[in-house]
Amino acid sequence: MPRAALRPNVLLVEDDLHFAQWASGVLRSAGDLRVHVTHGLNEGLQAWQLHRADWQLAVVDLHLGTLRGVDLIQQIAQDRADLPILVITSVESPAEALEAIRAGAQGYILKSTIDHELLNVVRQVMAGGSPITPSIARQLLTEFRGHGQAVAPSASAVPGAMMEKLSQREVEVLRLLARGYTDKEVAAQLEIAPTTVDTHVRKIYRKLSINSRVELRRLLG
Repeated sequence: MPRAALRPNVLLVEDDLHFAQWASGVLRSAGDLRVHVTHGLNEGLQAWQLHRADWQLAVVDLHLGTLRGVDLIQQIAQDRADLPILVITSVESPAEALEAIRAGAQGYILKSTIDHELLNVVRQVMAGGSPITPSIARQLLTEFRGHGQAVAPSASAVPGAMMEKLSQREVEVLRLLARGYTDKEVAAQLEIAPTTVDTHVRKIYRKLSINSRVELRRLLG
């Protein structure tokens, strides 16, 4: 895909074929955006890795079949912190919204509210804005006011017998991961190297008998 200086390249990762067709049509109709559509996490990740320097915006759904768009968001944010990422999803969950924002998303919009505002929302994000569907924003504010960061998953969801298998440092890493921190943020918070975080995560996987971040998030509830 050639880089277009005058027409920003938009990566759209969406497994709902009808919504992807509608959204790409709306964006292309503006005449000044190039839209590349992928229909799943693996396809989106491949498109990102092949042309990571060429994108000016990523639009990502959160639930991509059995996989999670937040993993792609985290990868994009780690590779290019300058790239705006917009979540457009049907997931009306403040916990998942917070997780996506922590992973690197700049905006969070529900599909049920997008209607004729898609192009405006995209332009807002590309201009540095952070649009969030009002109902989600209100839920986040309510949770923050009442419970601090209780909207995030909690390591307390892991059975006590399993937690006892972990070292103190592994518990600290797990608690931060449960709150939506990226590996880089965990490293900064604990003042350790990212490679050390990776080592702890691998040990956590082994001790909890899991094999991926997806399984870890399911365990954390």
